[in-house]
Amino acid sequence: MRTVLSRPHLQVQAKKAGFVHRSSKLTGALFFDMLLYCSSLQEGVSLSRMAIFIEEHFGIPISKQSLFERFNASCVEFVKAVLKEILEEKFAAIPLYQGSFWDSFHHVRIKDSTKFKIPDMLQEHYKGNGGSLAGISIQYEFDLKTGKVLDLTIYSGDRNDRSDAGATQLNVEEGDLIICDLGYYSLDVFQTFIDKHSYFLSRYYTRTSVFYKDGSRICFQKLYADMKKKGMRQQEIEVYLGNEHRLPVRMLLIPVCDQVYEKRVRDRKKAQKKRGGQMSAEMCACYHFTIFITNVPGESLPAEMIYPVYKLRWQIELMFKQWKSLFCIHKTGKMKEERYLCLLYAKLILIVINLQITYRIQKVIGITGTDGKIRLLSFNKALHTLIRYFNRLYCIIRAQKRMAREALVSLFEILSKNHFLERKKNKEGFCKLIELFLCVSV
Repeated sequence: MRTVLSRPHLQVQAKKAGFVHRSSKLTGALFFDMLLYCSSLQEGVSLSRMAIFIEEHFGIPISKQSLFERFNASCVEFVKAVLKEILEEKFAAIPLYQGSFWDSFHHVRIKDSTKFKIPDMLQEHYKGNGGSLAGISIQYEFDLKTGKVLDLTIYSGDRNDRSDAGATQLNVEEGDLIICDLGYYSLDVFQTFIDKHSYFLSRYYTRTSVFYKDGSRICFQKLYADMKKKGMRQQEIEVYLGNEHRLPVRMLLIPVCDQVYEKRVRDRKKAQKKRGGQMSAEMCACYHFTIFITNVPGESLPAEMIYPVYKLRWQIELMFKQWKSLFCIHKTGKMKEERYLCLLYAKLILIVINLQITYRIQKVIGITGTDGKIRLLSFNKALHTLIRYFNRLYCIIRAQKRMAREALVSLFEILSKNHFLERKKNKEGFCKLIELFLCVSV
């Protein structure tokens, strides 16, 4: 990481992007350092404050107008290129989690998006959705097995997840497991995964036709009645999805309580009323179940493990909350597009750096403590601390090797104490889920 963020390398990237044309005291590398500092602050940073930082830290006086002009299209390309290089940097070869379940897959890919409103003045470039004039959509994908960030891309807020599923399916490799929500549901994409000898785990979309292997259509009303009569807590069946190109999958049906069923039906009817449609009795019957589909073989993913595995993707929702609460990526004042994008890309770079440090410290600490219990670093606690100690993080990137090593050791000592996920009574947290898979592996 130090190589990618070294000042000589940053200067090369700045010249490639056209951000630097001639020699100047304020180099592309120093400008990047200023952006990284700004991204560590939760409150907005004015041009005046940026100019003060540059003069205080680098001894370079600069006016607000000169700084304003520096934020241009080439500046955006420069910071974007740095983010791309950081994402492509190789992680340690040793996976964070090991065992029979994890060893069955090359990557365990979890993907989702977060959307937020931005100033209306940016609507020409980033259209909003849900009534907002301007908005941003960030597509984020990471490998749960190693912690490596696989995708981090900014789009217009009106882009839907299904479009992204089609656009990024080529990145999937043989042996990958993709855990996705309904926003990415697509039979064509699932077929691509099968053709590439990769695997998927998804919720079932209720409008998809389902058939038994003999070609007869499944009746969810009858299935629910039979399972209720027999007192079955779950049922797995092999089915085909779709009318034209039928997709072979394992389907797991887990009945829900009456309160959950009634709420689902109420919510769906409310949504249907707005669209002017009606809900069939068979669709109503689907809401009696939580339904999953997968092409993972039973020996790699038994039926009783499907729901716990799917719960792992909830970690990405927690990450988005941290991005907003700690890095305030959804908050911005009025500013021109180029300045806004530079600051947003810089925040994403800082997030990735902090995540890499947290994962690497986790690998050093190990999963199992001296008491034999699973212990995992809390990303929320770790990111809180890393933001507070930004100066030490900056020292790791910029200082000489000895000082950088000392700063890294000090951060290691801080994070390895009182920064672990807490176990809550009567709640199945991330620790318990990971423990479940490691126990099964043993």
